[in-house]
Amino acid sequence: MSKNICPRCGAVTEDGYFCYQCGFKFDNKSFFNKMDEKISISTLIFSFIVLGIFLFVGSLFWGLFTANGTIGFSTNVLLTVIFAVFFAGIFLGYFNCMDDSYIVPNFIVYLGVIAAGILCATGSLFAVTTAFASAMSSVFSSSPLTSGYADVGSVSGASDTNIFSSLLSNFLLDIVIIILLIPAASYLGIYLGYIIKNNL
Repeated sequence: MSKNICPRCGAVTEDGYFCYQCGFKFDNKSFFNKMDEKISISTLIFSFIVLGIFLFVGSLFWGLFTANGTIGFSTNVLLTVIFAVFFAGIFLGYFNCMDDSYIVPNFIVYLGVIAAGILCATGSLFAVTTAFASAMSSVFSSSPLTSGYADVGSVSGASDTNIFSSLLSNFLLDIVIIILLIPAASYLGIYLGYIIKNNL
């Protein structure tokens, strides 16, 4: 049996919603039931507006490094996303965290919405790319111009496979980096926003 210790009078009550001694009502809500009390939907929506603004600013900033060859395109995309997630997290932590018990619920909801957005965007992009690739392959495979080059294609097949495997490994590495860094940037942003709010 679970026991509740009354914070008002100190009496111990087993499996109760109220203290039998003084009538104090116990808070028996679970962590997930408390989350809705600590999340402001309007602040969450505004944080994603901030996310969009910093995606634009980040793409301009990191684009300068891509233009001069310092970083590649995939690194540019990763840094832009992490940059935006971090600053939107600061906004959310500053305006929505009243005390430190608000940090984790806001982090979970914020990260969940980001993950859902990324998965939807990735799934849509994959579906469109697959449909386009299959349409193009059916067009080119039926073309009479490609029939005379069958032998040339078989010679270059090995190098094409190597290029494809290299691209796939780089893509998987980017996915791993996203999985690791986006939650870290989200939490650090929200925590820093809370710290700024309480120290300025």
